[in-house]
Amino acid sequence: MEASTNHSAPPGHPAVSVIRKVEELPSLPGVVARLNEMVADPEVSVDEIVRVISLDQSLTTRILKVVNSAYYGFPRRISTIRHALIVLGLNEIQQMILGTAVIELFKDSCDGAGFDIWRFWEHSLACAFAAKGMARTFHHRVTGELFVAGLLHDIGKVVLARYLPGEFSQVVGRVVDHRFTSAEAEEACMGITHAELGYLLADHWNLPLSISQAIRDHHDPARSTETPLISAVVHLADLVAIRNGLDTGDPWWDDPVLDRRAWNTLKGRKLDLDETDIEGFSSELKRCRHQIDEFLERPEGSSPHTRG
Repeated sequence: MEASTNHSAPPGHPAVSVIRKVEELPSLPGVVARLNEMVADPEVSVDEIVRVISLDQSLTTRILKVVNSAYYGFPRRISTIRHALIVLGLNEIQQMILGTAVIELFKDSCDGAGFDIWRFWEHSLACAFAAKGMARTFHHRVTGELFVAGLLHDIGKVVLARYLPGEFSQVVGRVVDHRFTSAEAEEACMGITHAELGYLLADHWNLPLSISQAIRDHHDPARSTETPLISAVVHLADLVAIRNGLDTGDPWWDDPVLDRRAWNTLKGRKLDLDETDIEGFSSELKRCRHQIDEFLERPEGSSPHTRG
């Protein structure tokens, strides 16, 4: 729906109040916004970046915990942010920080909404790691971009469940009682889909267009005009995550359908792409389960979800 992505809609249109609600949502933490600025500045030194990250002790602790997880398998313990930057690179650390910050912003449960926030983030991280794992196959050098796009592809669902509970209930009712698809129900109740809600939030956070378009277009990758490859990768990563039992568990979840136009976009980067590649992506994702758990830091008593 073009009106929503242009931040405008006719007076009285149901999307108007939804767009205003998104514009009132929290901004990203200062350390994340500052780091994004610093990464784009070639004059910034490593010392300055280390200092900014280290000011947030909680964030530093979580980054070092993830860096020292079995996923990376370093033979010696990484004990400082400087060391982590040296062995992993700024791009990898930046994606960790953004991922950690967003999960922290939206980690609380959506009371009374019937929305499992931990299962949601498990799915989102699965999609992020699957997308990142596809980078080499499809010759995309900026793996952090794919990770963040995968992580945030369904962020509009959290906005809907947590900040728009009335609309959320209406959407669920249409899906459960009237057999609407999720997109049909969202359009009918709000005049905007969860994918477009996510696009608005990404724009509110000043994230790159490549990421915001991938969020908006992960169900319709052919719509992406600027970065069709990223949208196609996130679309496929979403499907791989769900096939591996890592769906969001929300009441209006749809069975994934592979978009043939997205598949053709990906074949443009790997001419012999076939089902065996999807099996390979699935195997790689299974090796990331520990890393997903490290990112999530589930509260005591909760347990990982496996569907099927």
